[in-house]
Amino acid sequence: MKFWVKSGGVVEFSYRDDGETEVCERCLSEDIRGKCQLGRYAVRRERSNSDYIFCYEQTVPGKQAKYLSKITANSFKGIVSAAESQSKDISNIQTIAYHNAKKLNASIGQKIDSIFPSESDFIKSSSVDSIKLAMTKNSDGVAAGILSVRKIVEQVEAEYNLVEILGQSEPFSLNDLTSIRIHKLLVGVYYNYREVLEDRKISVDIRDTSFSIAVDYSIAKSSIGQILSNAAKYCRQDSKVFVDVRKAGEFFEVVFSMTSLYFSISESTEFGAMGVRGSQVKEISGDGIGLYAVGLFQKMHKGYLKMESNQSTKFTSDGKEYSQNEITLGFYDYRVLL
Repeated sequence: MKFWVKSGGVVEFSYRDDGETEVCERCLSEDIRGKCQLGRYAVRRERSNSDYIFCYEQTVPGKQAKYLSKITANSFKGIVSAAESQSKDISNIQTIAYHNAKKLNASIGQKIDSIFPSESDFIKSSSVDSIKLAMTKNSDGVAAGILSVRKIVEQVEAEYNLVEILGQSEPFSLNDLTSIRIHKLLVGVYYNYREVLEDRKISVDIRDTSFSIAVDYSIAKSSIGQILSNAAKYCRQDSKVFVDVRKAGEFFEVVFSMTSLYFSISESTEFGAMGVRGSQVKEISGDGIGLYAVGLFQKMHKGYLKMESNQSTKFTSDGKEYSQNEITLGFYDYRVLL
């Protein structure tokens, strides 16, 4: 079969079956319907100011050709519409991600400038001496500033990771990945969020494990970092987050157990879609892209994001509903391919 979509005299889409050798394309330039002089069967349908033109092999019965043409023409518009919608979503996410990265980059400069000594000292000294002076006069402030900058760098990296994988459908291959002990990965990411978690009196218990996992190091850090960032925003103050690792078939699961804002079972099935946020977090700033990004990051690892709320534990505190919840990051065990 050969198939074209023609609009305003211009061919916007064309398709040819593998092995299709017929070079005559008169049905594309002429309004041919039914059997042509070559014994093939031509079908032409009009939809939304476009012509859908089909050319079938001699072995395809006319009735079957008409039926296949009808369902193809009817579905093609929906497929194109869905693709356009996805392209628009990707463009919107890219715009937000670049905007966030720009703001974060600016905040790095502001954070570094804030740890320098007075303006007069800065003018008198070389750049290196100015930094040394700042470290001498305010070592605690400099250390806090460096830690804050390190966290911001992680956030910038997450934004660029999201932009990089948007629209990608193929997961990582084993050659793309690096082996790392899961406990080391978790602890390394946690220390970038420790300060903001402790500000809300939220402690994190990362249980030790000997498991190692093959991951894209940068993207895996972004996944875990987003979950810890969400914990800092949505966990009940003065509570504890337990992080455990378990083997589940062909996957390693990193499970975050916490007391956080309640979400219903129906809401949990929608998390991971762009812009979707729980009913209890509407008053907290956010664009609904964080969990969407995590879902994409996990798919690149042939894995998944899973959110579960224990409905029986729901309670109200300070006007907000909380429950015992679990967020699970599933990473494919690439060792099964060896």
